[in-house]
Amino acid sequence: MGSGPGKGADHGVWQDAVAGLERGEASAYFVELAAASLSARKAVAAALETTAGSAVKRALAESLGGDATPDDPAGRLLRWAMGRQEAARERSNPIARNESFLCGHCGFLVPEAPGAGVRNHCPRCLRSQHVDGPVPGDRASDCHGLMDPHDQVVAGGEVRVTFRCRRCAFERVNRLHPDWDVEPDRVEALW
Repeated sequence: MGSGPGKGADHGVWQDAVAGLERGEASAYFVELAAASLSARKAVAAALETTAGSAVKRALAESLGGDATPDDPAGRLLRWAMGRQEAARERSNPIARNESFLCGHCGFLVPEAPGAGVRNHCPRCLRSQHVDGPVPGDRASDCHGLMDPHDQVVAGGEVRVTFRCRRCAFERVNRLHPDWDVEPDRVEALW
């Protein structure tokens, strides 16, 4: 049955999956094994891609109705069976938006950042708006509260500021750009 599950897969889970195939376990057993972690799902998927795993893949596809076929990769079948297909489609690295915006604190029309940069705070009053969720640039927050500069760290010539949301106390660290040609950040606003 092969020498191992491959890179990034849990070897112990792979051994359990291989033993489950030899015992003739039902597809629910493999879904439960795969639910532990990404490395567990990779291990179970590797076991199901073998000849012995084809019956389990077929059973998984049948249990999912018209959403899947036995020809789908085992990892995809397992995600569907665990109800994680939507989570797999979410971007974890959203496309950053370089757009101008109106500062909610001082009313300044903040221009787009120069070049490939992105600015999410006002260069004049150093206020921001809580529009991003857990991933910077994802625009997934429903809060939209104003964020004030709270703390700063200067390291290697860069100024990094922690912004804190007035509404929900969410914090995010951003790098300031006092050297940008288009509206440089006014670092003196911190003092």
